Amino acid sequence: MEFLNMMTRRWVLLVCFVFSLASTARAGGDVAYVAELDDEQENHILWAEIGDERYELAREPLLSIVREADFDRDGVLDVLVSISQGGNCCPEEYALFSFVHGAVRTARFEAAWASYEVVERAGGLAIVQKTNEETTVSVLTDGRLAVVETIPKLVAVKEIYGLGPAYEGEQQYQVFEVDLDDDGVPEAIRCEHWARWGSMLCALPLPGREPQGLSLGCDRVGLLEAKSNGFHHLVCNNDALFVFDGHGWVVSDVPTERLAERIRALEGVIGGYPPHIADAIEQAAVTRSYEEIRAALDAILARPSDERHLRQPHLLFLRGALQAMGHNFFDYPGAWQGASDDLRAVLAKDADHVPSLLTLGRLLVNSTPEFAPEAEKLFRAAQCVHGERPLAEAQSGLFFALYYQGKMAEALGRAHLLVSTWPQDQQYQRLYDTARAVVERTMSPEVLRDTLAVPVQPEDCAK
Repeated sequence: MEFLNMMTRRWVLLVCFVFSLASTARAGGDVAYVAELDDEQENHILWAEIGDERYELAREPLLSIVREADFDRDGVLDVLVSISQGGNCCPEEYALFSFVHGAVRTARFEAAWASYEVVERAGGLAIVQKTNEETTVSVLTDGRLAVVETIPKLVAVKEIYGLGPAYEGEQQYQVFEVDLDDDGVPEAIRCEHWARWGSMLCALPLPGREPQGLSLGCDRVGLLEAKSNGFHHLVCNNDALFVFDGHGWVVSDVPTERLAERIRALEGVIGGYPPHIADAIEQAAVTRSYEEIRAALDAILARPSDERHLRQPHLLFLRGALQAMGHNFFDYPGAWQGASDDLRAVLAKDADHVPSLLTLGRLLVNSTPEFAPEAEKLFRAAQCVHGERPLAEAQSGLFFALYYQGKMAEALGRAHLLVSTWPQDQQYQRLYDTARAVVERTMSPEVLRDTLAVPVQPEDCAK
């Protein structure tokens, strides 16, 4: 009997244990979320459902489910919801809810006029919140939201802001004067005041036609350095782009400027030789950033899109410039050939694309002396497109192209032009001293005298 009682107790304990495990699994993994309208109270209710049981998590005037997922990969299903008070008075609020072991877990974003997007990120899902001023990337950790990255708005050369929703004056529009096509004559962009939201609706100039109105309301409009088809890009709000596609203005979803910013940041580290790398950890970070940017550009350029601005050389140039740095920095596999192919493709579309002329010239002249003659032609072409004023990058590139061909007197002439134009740059002085020493040692005094007697002109483009 005692033996039977002992076995019975063990059986009961085992059943309880199994039941406990089942309950835990239901509370964590088998939960489902439902948002329903309560007609009597005129509210929306967020429910957690486990089997036949329901648990109220939130009650709001307007509430909708954005996405159900295990955001932090802890085995518990979470739900992202949007909450609104109705009307246009206030921004939507976003929040994450979880129902864990009978308890409600809530993590709320601070209310803001913003857009939200769920993206994949190592270790789980992240939520991207974009306002007019910045973009933040947040992850759910231990039931709390943690900001893991903050990206500022695109930096504009010149910008204007809307009058704001509280404006009650008589001003109905603003005029933004910028030189969109770099012809020396600024265009006047008329931006109407959208009173309901306090933002601007702008009409953008078109060559030989009436301005093109765009329906995207902007709290900020700015001029960017990047160009397509001869016109600068414009930024709306945080990073929305207006791009001229050769016929009209389009709103682009391609993050060209973000990628250009990341490439410029890399240029400060690996754009010259030797690179500014402190240790193996930093080298790994630079390599990872390089590969991420390259993958993003590959994906964009592979898109089967009819958008004209995607066929413009700017994206190819960005990838070519990135790969040129990859070759210079760590001889990344395929980087030299990839850079050469991309930059030559740009020049096939636009032979006067100065950045590609310079970047391809540097790639060639820094590779092997046999490419120096072609590099010389590229640097001369860049100077001719630039105009009469000396272009430092073209002139310094010419120095090396001539030097590697053994044209020492001509190289000295370029170095003389560089130190005469930019006397404060010690690098140019070192080039001058090096070339002069070679000429003094290998050539007659008359050659040295004649070389320095008449200042070299930036380029004879009439040839």
